Amino acid sequence: MFWLSCLISIFIIIIVCLLLKIHLLRKTADEIREAFADRISSDTNTLIDISSRDSHMMNLAADLNGELKKLQKDRLNYQQGDLELKNAVTNISHDLRTPLTAMYGYLDLMKTENKSKNMARYIAQVENRADALKKLMEELFRYSIAVSIQEFSNEKTDIRSLLEESLVSFYASIQQKGIVPDIRLPDRPIYRILDPSAVTRIFNNIISNALKYSADDFNIRMNED
Repeated sequence: MFWLSCLISIFIIIIVCLLLKIHLLRKTADEIREAFADRISSDTNTLIDISSRDSHMMNLAADLNGELKKLQKDRLNYQQGDLELKNAVTNISHDLRTPLTAMYGYLDLMKTENKSKNMARYIAQVENRADALKKLMEELFRYSIAVSIQEFSNEKTDIRSLLEESLVSFYASIQQKGIVPDIRLPDRPIYRILDPSAVTRIFNNIISNALKYSADDFNIRMNED
């Protein structure tokens, strides 16, 4: 009977140890599940850390951490590529709008010249193509504005130089209207911390509206203050 009692006691101890082991494994599994779900849903570099020292659970956590590192790297590459794409769209939109405006100005000048019927037809065809390009550019411009919300690139920018570039792009339009502009700019660069593309768009819009509604006066002033 003594040996039987000892055997039963050993079995009870083994069962208690197994139940405790199962409980700890279940607890560790829940830790891994919750930690993994948190790392997947959030943009964090924190890896999974578990309280259990069980070798199998530690190996599982290590494998999951390896996959999380790969996922974090892929996410970073995607974010960087997405940002580069948005910047490229914004820059292309800005770079193409300026020469397109100048093209319309030169087309207006060509219309005032004496020309043959064939030349007039060619100019009309060029203008039609320019109109089609303008529509595409407007779509691209609207898209660039949509993707650039709260993504302005603040940097040291010479606003005097930006204004000069905008005025040059409207040179043909100014000549076509017979306007002699009165432009007074500082002799030195004027630096401000802002987004150069946004400032250029503002200058272009102001100059365009000024030419559209002005008679024969066109005055530009920039102070150093």
